[in-house]
Amino acid sequence: FANYFLLPIVIYYLLLFWRSKPLFFTKKTTDSRYRYDFSSKNISIFLVLIIFSVWNFYYTFFFLIFAFAITISALYYQRNRYHLYSGLIMIFIVTTPFLLNMIPYIYYQSSHGKNIQVALRGAEDSERYGLKIAQMLLPVDGHNNAALAKLKEDYSIAPLINENRSATLGFFGSLGFIIMTIFMLFHEKLFSTIKKLSIIAYSGIIFATIGGYSSLFALLVTPQIRGHNRISIYIATLALIVLALGINTLVKRYIDRKTIRLFIFLFLSIIIVRIGIYDQAPAYMSFNNYKKYLDSFLSDKYFIHTIEEKTASDKQKKVLQLPYLFYPEHPPLNKLNGYMQSAGYLHSSKIQWSYGAVKGRKSDKWLKRLLQKTLKEQVEILKISGFDGIYIDRRGYKDSAKSLEKELSKILNSNPFVSKDKTKSFFKINPSGNKIYGLSYPLEFDTGFYGWDNGFGSWGWAGGNCRLQYENNISIKKPLDISFKIGTIKKRNVSIFYEGQKIQSINLKPGESKIVRLSIVAKPGRNVLTFITDTKAHLPGKGDGRRVTFNISDMTLKIRK
Repeated sequence: FANYFLLPIVIYYLLLFWRSKPLFFTKKTTDSRYRYDFSSKNISIFLVLIIFSVWNFYYTFFFLIFAFAITISALYYQRNRYHLYSGLIMIFIVTTPFLLNMIPYIYYQSSHGKNIQVALRGAEDSERYGLKIAQMLLPVDGHNNAALAKLKEDYSIAPLINENRSATLGFFGSLGFIIMTIFMLFHEKLFSTIKKLSIIAYSGIIFATIGGYSSLFALLVTPQIRGHNRISIYIATLALIVLALGINTLVKRYIDRKTIRLFIFLFLSIIIVRIGIYDQAPAYMSFNNYKKYLDSFLSDKYFIHTIEEKTASDKQKKVLQLPYLFYPEHPPLNKLNGYMQSAGYLHSSKIQWSYGAVKGRKSDKWLKRLLQKTLKEQVEILKISGFDGIYIDRRGYKDSAKSLEKELSKILNSNPFVSKDKTKSFFKINPSGNKIYGLSYPLEFDTGFYGWDNGFGSWGWAGGNCRLQYENNISIKKPLDISFKIGTIKKRNVSIFYEGQKIQSINLKPGESKIVRLSIVAKPGRNVLTFITDTKAHLPGKGDGRRVTFNISDMTLKIRK
């Protein structure tokens, strides 16, 4: 989100909407009708917007919000339907490359089902991570001025404080923002460019602010876009442009000589940069900050390179990382941040690390089932599966992993190698095989299911239609009996299909659960049972952000002889 160098350019394109001549169109010389303008300028706009549309999803989405609002505004002021066409063309230019870029993802999801355990979003998230005007105008965290730092700290007790606390515009950005607010009250002809920039900014604020149109968008369209506070970078860009235009206007109005203007502009630029750095680079930041992390970085580097040497072999090495952290968005575990285990990837390209297995996918399920075993069983399974060692980050344990390391030392009859900063340890394993040990249950949901609350068959919510698969690992057919309870909060019908043929239909009422018994003959290989419901997913309430359809519990599997 720091790479916002294209924003001034696309803001300039938005300003072009208000011109009396519709963007992308020109009049024929013979009559008053419009035709498309294939000028080099329009082609360059196309190319920039295509690049922009596949660069950062949030910036693209916010641009579409601005473009939609300004198209309506330009159509109102210019009374020309070609301004509407211009807006639709620009929206099409930005949207189409993004959708094309999404085709592989959409195709994979349609073929394999959606992994609903990742990026769980609820409509309430749009408010939790929404924009706050107060946070844009307040100083940065840890400001160099003690009074301003305290002012920001005093606001930190307010509700819904999270990543949006970094939306600060700074002194000059705030000054530009206040100018925009004032100009929203003036006639559009007064400093028209500033007025237009103000309209752009406030169309975004009305959308992104907590309880704004973004909340309705999340509720009615999709909650997947939730970090609306990130529009503050657009607002900052607009505010700084407005401030620059205001300074230009004042200097040109009162100073006639160009040489004096140049000197004033140079002087003001130096002052703005100097004050801006003091204002927006907090006291805890400096160009020497790297020194604070250098020892940790070098310790990790030496630790990882030593692991490579200890596990030297021609094959790709595999290392289990403990404690287990799912990916992405694992909350902090004791003193271990959710992404700290990625340090291994920074210092080595020769090791396959267990961290980074995406939540809800096969490798992640394998890791969770491995850790349900006793530690001795885990070590044996790791050996069979070709693992070369166990990497422990002590910061993830209350006792700094002392009890874990003590037990592993007994099992492996060896002491761990410890990093220089004492935060990590490593136990070498001598693998006895190279084929991943089968830990997956023969019967499991592969898509559309949030997972079991307490181990296989216990209790779990479906997030829509879902698929249950059975893996028959022998070359002959197996007769199976599958039993489970199914319940719902809303009235619905659930149909169950086996290999495309409906085998059962269940009518469910709110609050009731029914016992379902299925008998199938599983062919060799993969067998799929598909659950399809006729009622959409909904929020179950009590703060649960998952959208659910029906629940399944007490699942058992028996193989008939």
